[in-house]
Amino acid sequence: MRLVVVGAGVAGLSCAYWASRAGHGVVVYEKSRELGAKPCGEGIPEDTMRHLPPGCGDFILNRVAGCLLCLYWRPLRRVESASTFGYIIDKKAMLRELKEAAESEGAVVKMGSRVRPWSRLECDLIVDASGNPGSIARWRGLDYRGYRSIPALQCYCKGRLSEDEILISILPSGYGWAFPRGDRTVNFGVGGFSSLRALEAWLRLGLRKLKLSLSGHIRAAPVCVSGPIRRFTAKGVVAAGEAAGLVMPSSGEGIKYALFSGRICFTKSYERLWKSAFGRRFQRGKAVLKAIIATPEGLRGRVIAEAGDSLVTQLYSGSRVPVLELVKALGTALLRG
Repeated sequence: MRLVVVGAGVAGLSCAYWASRAGHGVVVYEKSRELGAKPCGEGIPEDTMRHLPPGCGDFILNRVAGCLLCLYWRPLRRVESASTFGYIIDKKAMLRELKEAAESEGAVVKMGSRVRPWSRLECDLIVDASGNPGSIARWRGLDYRGYRSIPALQCYCKGRLSEDEILISILPSGYGWAFPRGDRTVNFGVGGFSSLRALEAWLRLGLRKLKLSLSGHIRAAPVCVSGPIRRFTAKGVVAAGEAAGLVMPSSGEGIKYALFSGRICFTKSYERLWKSAFGRRFQRGKAVLKAIIATPEGLRGRVIAEAGDSLVTQLYSGSRVPVLELVKALGTALLRG
C-alpha cells in the first residue's frame, strides 16, 4: 500500500515508521522547514515510552517525581509519586529520532513541502497528521462538527525551580504550567477559554510570581479540547493525532495518543483498536473538563487541596476515578468553604 502522510509531527512520523516497517511505501510531507515548529509543553507520562520505536529515548531531559499544584500561581499542595511521575523532553530531538527511525525503514520525509486539501495525490491512503484543525481530512469528508480548540501560549524562561518537579496552576478559565528542562531552563505556558490578551496577562503574572525571566519569544497555538472526532476514517483518508482530536481534554496531553494513533492509523482495525485502548479514558477526560468548567472558581482550589494524590492524577489523566473518594473531597471542600 502507498501512503501519503501530511505532517511530520509525532503522529505523522510514528505512522511513517510503523507503516514502513510493515512493508508499505510512505512519503511524508511537512510544510515547515523545521521539525517541532508548534509550541508544546514537552512533558510526557512514563507510559508514553512504550509507544516509541525501539531504541528511541535520547530526547529525555529530566525525570520528574512529583507535581506542585497551584491556584493562580500560588502553591496549593504537592503530589508525590513512588516511582517516576514522567519526563520532560526535547520535542525537536524526539521528532528527529522519529524521523531517522522512519527513514531507516524506507520512508521518505519531504520538509518544506505543503499539501493542499485539494491536492491530487497518487496513493492508496492519505494520513492527515497535520495537527489542529485537520484541514485535509475535513476537506475529504470527515465530520469535524463539535471540534473545539482553546488558545495556548508557550515560552522558554530562566529561573530556579525544582528540577524533579513540574508545576501546574489552576487559572480562572484554564491552566498554566512550568516544566523544568535542566540548566535552569523552564518550559512555561498557559492555555484556556480566554482571549490571547487575558492569557498573556496570566502568563506574565506567573513569570513574576515564580521569578522567571523570559529567554525567548512567546508563541501561540490552538489546542483541541473536544476529544476525538466522530469517525477517524473515510474513503481513502484517515486522521491521526490532534487532527483526529486526540488530545486529552482534562490535561492537554497529546504526545502519547499521537504516537499510538500513528502506529495503528493505517490498519483496518484503527478505530476499534483506538476505542479499546483509550475510548473510555477520553470520555472521562471530557467529563472532567466539563466538571471543572462548571465548578465555581473558589471551590476548584479547595477540591484539589482536599483530594488524595492518586485522585488528582486520575482526574487529569482520564483514568477511572473512585467516586466515593471524589465525593469525600468535594464534601470536605464545601464544609471548609
